[in-house]
Amino acid sequence: MNVRGQFLHKALELVWGMLPDQEALHDTLAGGRLPALLEQAVAQAAEEELQQYAPALKALECARALTVLASWLDMEAQRLPFCCPPSGLCRSLGIRVPWMHLIYSCASPGG
Repeated sequence: MNVRGQFLHKALELVWGMLPDQEALHDTLAGGRLPALLEQAVAQAAEEELQQYAPALKALECARALTVLASWLDMEAQRLPFCCPPSGLCRSLGIRVPWMHLIYSCASPGG
């Protein structure tokens, strides 16, 4: 995976660490807190993944990431209810798949 991909994946991982389920996403959207949450996740991901980037390029990538993630989360807010597995669960179970594939439906079987 390239650095840009790692950066976006890290930012999204951080977002889902702050939003455990779709209800939290809806609450964050309704409260107008999503931009600040995204800024925090993108800034942290940039610190970790874009260390070798020049400041101007890092700023461009961060701006792009904010747009991509906001669009992605708008889509996530419209799908069936879901929740994210607790951090570290996959490692403890020995599961080796990208974390984003582990967001699963939390809808009750009857409804």
